[in-house]
Amino acid sequence: MDRPAPSMEKSENPRPADFRGIVPNFVATDGLVRPLASYFQHAHPWWEITFYTSGEGTLYANGREIPFRPGTVACIPPRTAHREEAKTVFLNRWVAVEHVDTPNPFPVFQIPPSHPVYSLISLLYVESRLAHRLSELVVRHLFDAFMIYLQEWLGTDAHERIVTDLKRRIIGGMRDPAFRVHRAMTGLPMAADHLRRIFRERVGTSPKHYLTGLRMERAKELLRMGSSVKQVAAEVGFADPYHFSREFRRTQGVSPSGFQEPAPRAPRRPARDR
Repeated sequence: MDRPAPSMEKSENPRPADFRGIVPNFVATDGLVRPLASYFQHAHPWWEITFYTSGEGTLYANGREIPFRPGTVACIPPRTAHREEAKTVFLNRWVAVEHVDTPNPFPVFQIPPSHPVYSLISLLYVESRLAHRLSELVVRHLFDAFMIYLQEWLGTDAHERIVTDLKRRIIGGMRDPAFRVHRAMTGLPMAADHLRRIFRERVGTSPKHYLTGLRMERAKELLRMGSSVKQVAAEVGFADPYHFSREFRRTQGVSPSGFQEPAPRAPRRPARDR
């Protein structure tokens, strides 16, 4: 059954802009190297997307008992203690992901055991352990392909996937002075004007302002750490420190050096003689 197209009406309470740069991130992938009858209780700070490849049994998590068999996919939320017990033995593969966007607190679904996503996971495993000059780029593209499958299974609509893709491109280019948002939009399956409107509705600001917001939030972190204005400018994608200072003052209402200055202490009152 086709899902209904998402409503494109503007919300009466627009979403506030979020400049934390939160998009799905690849952490690691691995799996059982030999069949086991059970696996001890454990938890992770990220989502664990577990694909059961052989055997049948039960996944215990959050007070739930979830049966698994080949083709079962369990999306285990961060910091969720879980363990497995098989009827005989089982094997699985998993992908650790930061920032999975889903309304379902614990998604579980079934896919064909021969699904091509298993080949993607195998390639991710190999490439993430290599150190050749293209490995980082290859891993990023393999993970993007993996997320297309995962977001489809989780019911993420096509517009949200495109917005997430653009956010990832902006985050990846924020340190590059030559980076331009309109170039990042090239190749995405949506007209530029329409994408800007969808982006504003979903994120709360335009792609260009999203880039500026990311840069300013990172700049404030570095300034708090004591980095010089010149160092900060280079780190957040400004070739000219003066241009950075003007942009910082325009968006933050204070100069970078003024932002770094500690608040003046109140004068101490002289002690009174008793």
